[in-house]
Amino acid sequence: DMAGDETNPDPHLSAEGRQRAQNLIKAIERYKPDAVFSSQFIRTISTAEPFARKNRMMIQFYNHRNLKELAEAVTDGRFK
Repeated sequence: DMAGDETNPDPHLSAEGRQRAQNLIKAIERYKPDAVFSSQFIRTISTAEPFARKNRMMIQFYNHRNLKELAEAVTDGRFK
């Protein structure tokens, strides 16, 4: 199981993490987000993917080392 490999810098979600990603759908649906963002790490994509798939939204990727750029894109409405 790659999720439990502490030497892997980009691990997959554990079974518990996959369940949390499913639970996240209900937690954020009421907010009706206009976009779904993720870094390009496997865990982050795997967390965002169930919500994006259910709501037929594309995941928009951002550089995790440049959160200012992400904040500006969201604030200015520059997302798909």
